[in-house]
Amino acid sequence: MSEAYSFLTWKFALVFCRAAGLVWAAPVIGSPMVPAPARAALSLFLALAAYPLVPESVAAGPLAAAGEVMFGLAAGTAARLALEAAGFVGGVWDVQAGLGMANLLDPATGQGVSLLGGLLTFGSAAVFVAGGGVETVLAGLLFSFEALPPGGPPMVSVAEVWLRVAPAFFALAVSSALPVVLVLLVVDAFLGITGRTAPQVNVFSIGFALRLAVLFLVLVAVLPHVLHAVSAAALEWATEFWKGFAG
Repeated sequence: MSEAYSFLTWKFALVFCRAAGLVWAAPVIGSPMVPAPARAALSLFLALAAYPLVPESVAAGPLAAAGEVMFGLAAGTAARLALEAAGFVGGVWDVQAGLGMANLLDPATGQGVSLLGGLLTFGSAAVFVAGGGVETVLAGLLFSFEALPPGGPPMVSVAEVWLRVAPAFFALAVSSALPVVLVLLVVDAFLGITGRTAPQVNVFSIGFALRLAVLFLVLVAVLPHVLHAVSAAALEWATEFWKGFAG
């Protein structure tokens, strides 16, 4: 009786460890703005919901629990990377537009963030939630308990999935930042040519205002597409992570 009770306890502990790792690392629900008791309660609820899906034969022990935590963290971070790419893109735009010295306080981390970096991060998070991203991540968690029972997540397979996600992170960041960067480089080239051909024109006084005006016009056209691309990438990477273990 005691052995059966011990097995059931370990089984639930492993399920909870995976759920908690994902909840703490996933976008939006894993934000520090969400109180830790709320995240713990969500982890407990997910563990209770997933417990019947877990087969009876699972490994047990501290190493297995640590592996489940790492597996959940890796799964949540795979989706979160896209939103981090949005913040990186906004930072690049700020520097190119001359707004690199203007920072805001991010209430989620307590650290300073660039103006456009904060805008893109929170905007992409809103699009991610509106597009059902949180539900997709949590549904993937429940699916993972059937495709990969707790007790021994194959870390080699986790590394293989990450090798596919990491290049996609840089591709998303570069492709999203490039249009605005190229337009602002053209503006800088125009200001440089103007300063050489018409020395009487004070390019320093008009350059900043011109960059901001052009940046605003370009953002009106580019920003919706960037937010959609980031949100779609977060959903795709989260799905890619779970599908990597489906076969």
